[in-house]
Amino acid sequence: MPAQQQQGCMQLRKHECQAVPHAGLAEREPTAGHMCRRKRVRLAAKRGVVEGPSSASSEKGGLKAQVDTGSAPLDDDEGEEAGGRGGGGAELSQASHIILVDGFHPDTVAALRGVFDARFADPRATHAERFLWDYWYCPNTAGTCQYNLVRTQASAYFTPELCAELENALLAYGESQLGCRAITPIWMSYYVDGMMQELHCDNPQGPFAFVLSLTNWEARAFRGGETVIAKPRLLDYWSTHNPNEGLEHDALFTMVPPEFGRLTVFDPRFPHGVREVHGTRDPREGRLVLHGWFTAPEPFFTGGLSAEQAAPVIDEALEGAIRTLQEGVDDDEDEAPAGIHVTGVWTVQIHVSGKTGEVTSIEVLADTLVALPSAPVPPTMARAMVQQEVAVWLEDACFPTTSDGSDSSITLPVVFE
Repeated sequence: MPAQQQQGCMQLRKHECQAVPHAGLAEREPTAGHMCRRKRVRLAAKRGVVEGPSSASSEKGGLKAQVDTGSAPLDDDEGEEAGGRGGGGAELSQASHIILVDGFHPDTVAALRGVFDARFADPRATHAERFLWDYWYCPNTAGTCQYNLVRTQASAYFTPELCAELENALLAYGESQLGCRAITPIWMSYYVDGMMQELHCDNPQGPFAFVLSLTNWEARAFRGGETVIAKPRLLDYWSTHNPNEGLEHDALFTMVPPEFGRLTVFDPRFPHGVREVHGTRDPREGRLVLHGWFTAPEPFFTGGLSAEQAAPVIDEALEGAIRTLQEGVDDDEDEAPAGIHVTGVWTVQIHVSGKTGEVTSIEVLADTLVALPSAPVPPTMARAMVQQEVAVWLEDACFPTTSDGSDSSITLPVVFE
């Protein structure tokens, strides 16, 4: 990892409602000198970025929860969660609980698949690599199947070099696009006839789950195998309930095909599972995936600024945003009740001028914010209040200038839990 890509950590906890800096990073009392200007960004809500004074206008159109050009957010209920109970306020981004990245590191994925195929090429072979698998069957409380698959640890199956290549690819994506500095140990699983995962939630493991498919999807010899994820309208069912409308499976769940080389990143708080596979019993023809969780949401720095230089400024901005939200937003444009009424992650990338220290733009990279049922305002307003206030304080922040005038980018995950 390059020396300038240093780490820090800020999280907003909804119960304490305060910024928690990473241990070891610089902390100090707020000083007025860090706030260069006080300029509202609410009118920029429909632009591709939140712009500072020297930023050129964006040509990206509406904000996306994932702006990596190699990926796209997948959410069949775009805007549905927010629209259930109505409400005002301009959101700076819409929640996207599923992100797809097709063609993820194709050379690495091809090499991983090649190892698997080679070791299963001769079904009568008895070399040691054939005995690294765990047949996992786990019943649920009803006595039926909860999990049924065959699994192994990627680190035990692949060479250290190939495993490191895989881990580095995932870590680079997590750092730059999600603001997550670590991953859990990577599992590899295959599914043949009768195997599946029933619906479940993975709340404790990390803010984002991932599935990287090694499945030969176009030539598959089975039915099923899709990742099934509940849609927002199912989890907020009564706010969108229409007594004159019948609903079926596809209206309540998103099904993500495990196409070869597809990285699926999703919010593990949402109920999810794997549709039962029907057909082949040959592991080479079944569903084959690598999976785990992105963890350690922490700022990621590139450019001239160090974590020690930037952390106090970010801390002050987040503390200001929290303080304002606790007291209630009340200015010429908005009036809203006090408190933070969302849970989830809002990851932004802050672009800073090395010559002036001013924030030139803020891009939204990921958004899994969900309004709490107890929110005294409609979901759109609960989300917009938090987004706008955090963006205002970050956009107004003034960072130290760099010795060589080089610009910096800070990927900042703001976590509400």
